[in-house]
Amino acid sequence: MRDSRIRSNKGFFARFFSINANKEDVSVKKTSRTRHIFRDSEDAFLVAESGKTHISFDSDLIGFLQDDHKNLFGIFQSIETSARSGDYQKSTNEIGVFLKLLRDHVFEENFKLYGYLKSCDPLDINGVIEMQAEMRSIQIIVRKELEGYQRVGIDSGNVKKFLMLLVGKTGNDPESVASRNNSLKTALAERIQTEESRLYPVYKSLGNINGVSNTSEYMR
Repeated sequence: MRDSRIRSNKGFFARFFSINANKEDVSVKKTSRTRHIFRDSEDAFLVAESGKTHISFDSDLIGFLQDDHKNLFGIFQSIETSARSGDYQKSTNEIGVFLKLLRDHVFEENFKLYGYLKSCDPLDINGVIEMQAEMRSIQIIVRKELEGYQRVGIDSGNVKKFLMLLVGKTGNDPESVASRNNSLKTALAERIQTEESRLYPVYKSLGNINGVSNTSEYMR
C-alpha cells in the first residue's frame, strides 16, 4: 500500500501536467553533463553500496534531476495526447523515448543521489534505503507496463485499455477516482513528489554543511 504521506496534491499535478497538449513534438532539454551509465539500476545500486567508488557531492545534481522530471512529464503527456488523437505510432515511439530517459535518470539517481546520501553518517540510513526501495519498485512497475505496450504497439483495439492504465478514467464517481489513483500517472507523480520534497532538500543541505555551493543554472 502506498504511503499516504506522499499522495500527490493538486498543486503538484498542476505544475507537472500543464503541458500544452497541442504540441506536435516533445523536445528533451539537452544538458552537457556526463551520465554514469550502468547495465541496469541494480548495478548502480551495488556500486554505490560497495564502497569501491568514491561518490562526491555534485552541486548541479538536483537541478539536473529536476530537469529530467520536467522532460519525463512532458513526454508522458505527449504519449497520452497522441494516443487520444489516434496517432498510435507516435504514441508508441514516444514510449521508447520516455523509457530511455527514465532509465538514464534512475541510473544516475541511484548512484549519485542515493549513493551519496547513504555515505553520510548523520543520516538515517535505514530511512534512505527504505525510500530507495520504494522508489525503485514504482519505477519497475511503470517500466514493465509501458514496455509491454511498446512491444505490441498501441492500436484501436487496445488504446482504451492503455489510457486506463496510463491516466485512469475522467469523472468524480468512486470508480473513476480509484482508477486515477491506481494509474501510472499517479504512481510517477508520487515518486517524483516524494524525492523532490523529502530527499532533494536533504542532499542540498549536505552541500551547504560541507561548504559546497549547490546553485546550478537550473535552480537560479
